[in-house]
Amino acid sequence: MGEHDRRLRVLILDDGRQCLPFMRALKRAGHHVTVACGSRLSTGYFSRYADRRLRWPDYFKDPDGFAAILLAYVRRHRPDATLALGDVSARIVAMEKPELTRWTGVAVPDREIWDQAADKAKTMRYCMDHGIPCPQTYFPGNDDLEAFARQVTFPVMMKPCRGIGAIGLHRADTADDLLRCYGELRNRHGDLIVQEFIPIEGGTQYQAEAFLDSDSRMKVCMVIAKPRFFPVTGGTSCANVTIHRPDIQESVRRLLEGIRWTGAADVDLILDPRDG
Repeated sequence: MGEHDRRLRVLILDDGRQCLPFMRALKRAGHHVTVACGSRLSTGYFSRYADRRLRWPDYFKDPDGFAAILLAYVRRHRPDATLALGDVSARIVAMEKPELTRWTGVAVPDREIWDQAADKAKTMRYCMDHGIPCPQTYFPGNDDLEAFARQVTFPVMMKPCRGIGAIGLHRADTADDLLRCYGELRNRHGDLIVQEFIPIEGGTQYQAEAFLDSDSRMKVCMVIAKPRFFPVTGGTSCANVTIHRPDIQESVRRLLEGIRWTGAADVDLILDPRDG
């Protein structure tokens, strides 16, 4: 049997809907699939493509408990590959990567690189320093917030430095709005960045799904346009169409290879209708 014909034992850590196409593709290719779920009501738990179903602590509620069971499992069973398909489980795998890679294959970056990419402030600084297109981004502190509010051009978007989807996003149309909401958002979601508002009308949101090998070389990049998203002021896509955009692929390559990313990556972009 050739190397590419070997039946792999794959552990999938996510029980959201995103695990289903992975489970189906792996089973149709002849591999053994184990799925670890936080509940017996999880989508993956009911999938007919699972050879084995595990009930582990919910990594949203008990990430430490989840990590402990994950480490114990891979030491004992040594799966050929462990797939983390969401932000939370992938972060846990990145944090535990040195130990996990002794027993299983993973496709995540090292902890330091993960932390850099997970911080929007660090990511935007990298883009601006290296000429990668991004919205004008500001990093105001509480001490000079009033002076900043007098100088910036409105509207602006306030975003948590760390977060998922549209959680914590707020559009400020005036200085009073920014000053009123900034402290509350920071207390609730942590440090914030402030970005110029890119008009939605006439513009398009895009999403690039990429995969980089262990040498941080981009092997594939699929670009999708977002005809609809929620909330309508700017957020998570709820309809997608694949498109051909080599320029977006090149910007994504420069970013991900530049920060030495490994594994799967998701990059959000928007076309500025004012200048293209």
